[in-house]
Amino acid sequence: MPPKDEIVISKANVHNLKNVSVKIPKNTFTVITGPSGSGKSSLAFDTIYVEGKRRYIESLSSYARQFLGQLQPPDVESITGLSPAIAIDQNAGSKNPRSTVGTTTEIFDYLRVLFARVGDLYCLETGEKVVKSTPTQIVKKIEDLKEKTKLHIVSPLIENKVGDFSHEISKCQSMGFSRIFINGEILSLQEEFTFKKNKSYTIDLVVDRIVLKKNMTKRIYDSVEYALKLGNGIVKIFVGDNNEELIFSEHYMSPKIRKTYPDLGPGFFSFNSPLGACKQCNGLGETKNFKPSLIIQDKNLSILNGSLHSIIKKNSFLFQMILNISQQENIDLSLPYKNISKKFLNLLWEGSKKEYSFCFTSESSKYEFTKEFPGIINWMEKKFRETTSKKIREELQQFMDISRCNKCLGNRLNPIALSTKIAGKNIMEVSSLQINNCYNFFSDLKFNNEKKTISEKILKEIKNRLTFLLNVGLEYLTLNRPSHTLSGGESQRIRLATQIGSSLSGVLYVLDEPSIGLHQKDNELLIKTIKSL
Repeated sequence: MPPKDEIVISKANVHNLKNVSVKIPKNTFTVITGPSGSGKSSLAFDTIYVEGKRRYIESLSSYARQFLGQLQPPDVESITGLSPAIAIDQNAGSKNPRSTVGTTTEIFDYLRVLFARVGDLYCLETGEKVVKSTPTQIVKKIEDLKEKTKLHIVSPLIENKVGDFSHEISKCQSMGFSRIFINGEILSLQEEFTFKKNKSYTIDLVVDRIVLKKNMTKRIYDSVEYALKLGNGIVKIFVGDNNEELIFSEHYMSPKIRKTYPDLGPGFFSFNSPLGACKQCNGLGETKNFKPSLIIQDKNLSILNGSLHSIIKKNSFLFQMILNISQQENIDLSLPYKNISKKFLNLLWEGSKKEYSFCFTSESSKYEFTKEFPGIINWMEKKFRETTSKKIREELQQFMDISRCNKCLGNRLNPIALSTKIAGKNIMEVSSLQINNCYNFFSDLKFNNEKKTISEKILKEIKNRLTFLLNVGLEYLTLNRPSHTLSGGESQRIRLATQIGSSLSGVLYVLDEPSIGLHQKDNELLIKTIKSL
């Protein structure tokens, strides 16, 4: 075998390796085996992978290298034939609470694009489908009406408002228009009209009157476009002698209550973005609140003698404030906690808008000030938000009650995103399906016309990535499963499936016992997956 088709390692002395020399053929599936402590990981990870990564980093510019850091070369005489290396070990699982199977594999990114482009938004108040139309789509719907149908293309100016709108009437006259609808009655703009106080009015300007015929597309398009401009993106079509109303909008709008919604974009479906995340839980799906019952150690003891947890230290600023307040409220803190008045305990935990005088003295100084008392809960929340110490955050978290967010019900996203559906399911409902059921959902999905064109490539990518997860035996997982709840073997196989999706070639993959946790029946699938790399 020519040297260029193999990795040649000469005299490796990393950890347990003692002058080990070995040749590994490229473009093959090579297994390193041996008893515990024989140097398998030392050869694979600490020698081959580290040197491959080090050489790749050295090939980058000095600017890029400053962000990646430097690796020490392994204790080896020489290594030749190395390719850029990627390590997939069992400790690669993310501890970030925002990371899920869907975000790790990038499937959720494709789902966000799919729902933003072809999802159907439903009104939060009426449950009606919210639609928006381009001028071309509006014209097509008009031309689908019967020939010789009488039409008024009108622009809504005032919608059910009280007032004197003579100025709007004069403005329409100056623009050269001749007719207007006021409360459903068509009038000439040359006629005088008196507005009554305390009466509401709906005013629609007639932009064009037509009898539908062939070859009128340009005239209809121009009139619709102008009506949309005057009506801030809304146009009405009055059809026939009875003036049956059709209403269209360039914006997402609920037809019944005329409520408009913002244009949907992929950011609306991201719980890692302020735009898409639930405002109450910030996209975590759960809320963490300090709970007095977790801070109170023993209600039979007094506050002075340890009824509160030692997290509130007696020499702390907070405890000194409590002592000052108790004196001003004439509360004896030497009494058992359970005997203190509920009014004071509520003040103690929740705080008060009332200002108190505080006086702190030490051997060398005296400090006096007046301010509101924030309460223990608000004090601890502020400390939790502002501290940069991991130790303090972990210490404070033991006094927090973790519960499902009652606004998004654990779904992490804003109401608009959760009201956008494809085939009756929103993005989080799809993410809650097991991988095999999720694949079937997208396989059965059918779109027509424009949506079919838009969704074709996105659906292909989603199904490909779901197939990779199926091929590594992870059909039982869901896309919204948090990454930190996965086992080492599951995390490794997810990264393996993600690497397959990247379709890189000429790369050296170093895997750490990829079959761990797999049933024998899944080993064949895994071997096929690894060979496909």
